[in-house]
Amino acid sequence: MSAKGQQQTFGLIRQAVYPLASFARIERDRSGRYRMADAVNLPSRIVDISSPLDNETVLDHPFMRPKVEYRTNVQNAPMLLENFPGLKQKDLPGGEGWAFEIVTMTTHNGTHMDAPVHF
Repeated sequence: MSAKGQQQTFGLIRQAVYPLASFARIERDRSGRYRMADAVNLPSRIVDISSPLDNETVLDHPFMRPKVEYRTNVQNAPMLLENFPGLKQKDLPGGEGWAFEIVTMTTHNGTHMDAPVHF
């Protein structure tokens, strides 16, 4: 990309994020490329809009809701035995596997805000 193209790109980025942050300045590095100096000045107040990720919280349409399969350590032991040849259940602490859950969710979940019109 040409220097002018880089400058225009940074100008567009600056316009897009200005309400949330401001860039201190744009300067050239040793190789002549433009970069943002002093990175970004972030807002001083952060509002947490996250929501729980579980089977009970209803934020989306039914087909988009996350599904969490809660599994016990005992239920997870066979997976470990399959993936580690030679491992025996008696080798695991208490005969139990790792603690984990299986989560199925869409990429467009209820833990963010959308603009009124978006694609």
